[in-house]
Amino acid sequence: IISDDCSPNQDKIQEVVESFNNINIKLYLQKKNLREPRNKNFLVSKANGKFNINIGDDDLLHPKSLLIIKNFIDKNKDFDVYMFGYKVIDEYDNLIYSRKSPKKLIINNSNKFISKQVYLSDIFPFWMYHPAVFCCKKGIEMNFQYVDNVGIGEDFQLFYKLFNNSKKIIVIPDYIFYWRKIQNTINNKTQINQSLEDLSNFTA
Repeated sequence: IISDDCSPNQDKIQEVVESFNNINIKLYLQKKNLREPRNKNFLVSKANGKFNINIGDDDLLHPKSLLIIKNFIDKNKDFDVYMFGYKVIDEYDNLIYSRKSPKKLIINNSNKFISKQVYLSDIFPFWMYHPAVFCCKKGIEMNFQYVDNVGIGEDFQLFYKLFNNSKKIIVIPDYIFYWRKIQNTINNKTQINQSLEDLSNFTA
């Protein structure tokens, strides 16, 4: 499911999607800019699968990522949320750095050490997983929606909601996706990351 959030490239995006000639691809062209949190909530409202994975236009799944996730879920069925390792690349696909958990890691608020690390936001999350891209069971994101009053920290806010409400969270110790982080904002006119803008602060 693709939701273009009223970008100036809607015609090009529609053309690319139609070129696949695949009825399983659903494209929605927003008439006004919803901004990221509400656009994510819109996507979730249209999903009807058993699991959701929400990725942005600066994310790219690794080859065989879905197979890795499926095999992991088959062996670890009793969890609500599956977090991922990731690699950060620049606009030319050069690797900047990579992060993943050294082993399968269960995150819950009954563990005092884990809780402290989560709230410090030091080792957790970015050394082990990225809070913006994850796989969760259907309905989770409908019950704990993204909010639009926390700057660009809606992914953190959602994770804290899940954590505080004792949802069962596990980290897959593997690289699942690339996060493309634009480095040259002066010469690049087509895309920038919100995290490089002035709004990159997390408003509690």
